[in-house]
Amino acid sequence: MEKRVSPATQGQALNAIVYLFRQVLNQELGDLDFLRPRSRQRNIPTVLSQDEMSSLFLGLRGKRKLMAALLYGSGLRVSECVTLRIKDIDLSIKSLTIRNSKGNKSRVVPIPNRLIRPLNELMLRRQQLYVSDRMKGAGFVPLPWAFHKKSPSAMSSFQWQFLFFSSQVRYNAKSKQYMRWYTSPSTLQKALKTASRQAGIHKRVTCHTLRHSYATHLLQSGVDIRKIQELLGHSDVSTTQIYTNVALADLKEVESPFDRMT
Repeated sequence: MEKRVSPATQGQALNAIVYLFRQVLNQELGDLDFLRPRSRQRNIPTVLSQDEMSSLFLGLRGKRKLMAALLYGSGLRVSECVTLRIKDIDLSIKSLTIRNSKGNKSRVVPIPNRLIRPLNELMLRRQQLYVSDRMKGAGFVPLPWAFHKKSPSAMSSFQWQFLFFSSQVRYNAKSKQYMRWYTSPSTLQKALKTASRQAGIHKRVTCHTLRHSYATHLLQSGVDIRKIQELLGHSDVSTTQIYTNVALADLKEVESPFDRMT
């Protein structure tokens, strides 16, 4: 309270203390005499107009532009984008399979038609890099959970490789293999920050802004909110309804009494 941190940060600190005592020290805290923070406020998401989106993409190039296009074109989170594997991309039916996302949920989302060709070209370049890595004794990739025990060959298969790959190959001391991880999310965030500044956008633009804009623009085009909930992977439609505050309020049609004043 003295440092004026957000209610969410205060709640996280409290939960950490409770976990420490109950799970580690095996003690009960008892009654705590402290001032609880006010309930967490739900902020209205920052959304870019389609003109602003066009200006933003003019400042992006190459792999970063394709990553940003998937965030806006398919509503991905940045973590979902950078961890996409080759096997999760189906260009024949224009879909992406998002696995083990937030809340350990999975879903299928459509790929915009304009991204089919760039994705296909990147997958071909990725395969060439994979062949080169294998010739050098590398080409391994980390697998989720203990899947490497069930299928050891998957670590060196192309289908499990990350689409948005790291530029560096790193040695994994535990498995004693040279692996190529996925690119850092901060790579895209830095690119968006630079592009938004060059485009003269004075809003705070983050990777999640593109996902917010995706949902809002779908609502504005008449897509049912239940369908948008499914595409975004929200457990509750109330989470998706926050976009109605932006999409359904056509402020241009509201005339201020100040404008009518003589």
